[in-house]
Amino acid sequence: MEDVYNPDKVKEAISVFGADDPAHPSVAYLRNRVQDFYVGGKVQAIKSPTHFDYVALRCKEANLYCGHS
Repeated sequence: MEDVYNPDKVKEAISVFGADDPAHPSVAYLRNRVQDFYVGGKVQAIKSPTHFDYVALRCKEANLYCGHS
């Protein structure tokens, strides 16, 4: 964790959802359920989880685009 900050939730709601209307389910969630502080920094995984389903369609960690559409 490299950063802890208090977000501007009104600005976030308008930027992400196009409105700050509490009748919008995602805005209501942002206002009522999201914590007051955000954390940021580099994410480091110790070991990727093992998946046994859809193995042929899974990308390696280093690849953002695997060519699947």
